[in-house]
Amino acid sequence: MADHLGQRADSHVVLLGVPGSSSASACGKDNVAFFAISSTGVQSGTSYAVTAGKSLFITDVDWRVESAGTAANITLLLAVRVGTSIMVPVFASTAMMMPMEHAVRAMV
Repeated sequence: MADHLGQRADSHVVLLGVPGSSSASACGKDNVAFFAISSTGVQSGTSYAVTAGKSLFITDVDWRVESAGTAANITLLLAVRVGTSIMVPVFASTAMMMPMEHAVRAMV
C-alpha cells in the first residue's frame, strides 16, 4: 500500500543521529553518524547510506538540546555528504535555549 506521496511503507526509514561515532560516515565536530531504526526500535549496526540509484527525502526532523548553561541560540544543521565532499545544507533549525530556572519563572 502506498502513502500520500505514492511511496510504499517499507521504503520509509527512520534515522537516529549518534554523536561520538567511529563510523567512517561520521561528520561534524561531534562525529555524528546516522543509523536506521527498525519498526521494532532496534538500531542498525552500520551507519545509513542512500542506496545507489535511490533518493532520500527528509520529511521530518526532531531534535533536542539539554544544557544547564546560560541562554544561547543553538542551530541544528544537516548537510548532504557525497563521498568526501560536503554539500550545501539541506536543513537548518535554530532555537533559543535558556536555563530551566528562567523557564520555570516565566510559567509562574
